[in-house]
Parts: sequence; C-alpha cells; structure tokens
Amino acid sequence: MLVIAVMASSTMMADDLTFFELKGPVKTVVIKDNNFLSWPMLSISSDSYSLTFTKEGKLVTPDGNQITRNKNIKVIKYYTLDEWWPTNYTTDASGRIINCKGINPDGTRKCNYFYNENGFLTKLTAHDASVEYVENYVQTYIYTNFDHYGNWTKRVIHGKISSDYDEPQSYSEIETREITYYK
Repeated sequence: MLVIAVMASSTMMADDLTFFELKGPVKTVVIKDNNFLSWPMLSISSDSYSLTFTKEGKLVTPDGNQITRNKNIKVIKYYTLDEWWPTNYTTDASGRIINCKGINPDGTRKCNYFYNENGFLTKLTAHDASVEYVENYVQTYIYTNFDHYGNWTKRVIHGKISSDYDEPQSYSEIETREITYYK
C-alpha cells in the first residue's frame, strides 16, 4: 500500500493542515481505505490511521515520524517510518507535496504528485526499483464528497501497477475521512 499525504490549499499558512489536504479548525482526522477493491487476486481489506492536530494546526507527531519545517514553519519534509519504505516527502512553496523518495535495504521508491487548479491531488506516479524487480504505479483521484469546510471526505482512487515480472494489474480504492473540529 502506498502511504500518501497531500495538501489542497494554495494559501500560505504556517500550519501542518495543508500538508495533509485539510483546512479549518481540524482536531482529528481518521483516514480509512478499502485497498484494492477490484484487484481480483486480493480479498477486500480495510486499513485506517488517524492524525491529531493542535488548535494552531500543528500535527501532534505520531511515534516514529519526523517533521522538518522551513523558516516559515511550513512542513517541507515528513519522514515516516511506516511500513517498508521510510519516505521523505518534499513540498513546493505552497506546501503541496511534489515528490517523495524512499530507501530500504532492497531498493528505492520515487514518487511525483500532480494537482488540479483547486489544489486537489489528481495523479500520483511511483517507481519502485530493487535488485529483484521494478514496479511502476499510477494512481488517479476522483473526489466525491466534501464537508462544510471544503475538506474532502470521500475519494475514489484508480490505479495501475506494471512490473518487469508480471502482467499489469488495475485496482480501485475508496478512501474516506472522518474529520472532527475544534469548536
């Protein structure tokens, strides 16, 4: 599974919310997905994780994660030890993730992120390479539900994996977010 963090707002805010595609007085967000719903080789599985923010919009750092901020206190790198690929995410001047790079003992992962005019992620490309295989991922995003702050609460991800050892595989995933706000 690709672990993805994105931002939607193009405003220059000194908080961490935009890095995670959030706006407003967000307290917590629980992200849930049903991985590979249409991938016939796998059964349907669900996965979720949550993020918590201070009233000032700063991420309460989960164990094992490191955040690097620039002089404007903007997140520029979010390093996660999650799963198999320790990953550095790098952002542009607006705070949107533009690429990622992960390294593990077996190889490397490189990602590129693309956005629409509203700042929502529309496409992600990833390339994994090791001594044993090469895999390429392409994911596209369709946003279907939003809350009163304009945060997306449901999106559909369509993806394709191609590799040097197997036929291309397509999949779809539904990702939802439950967001609570400070009053």
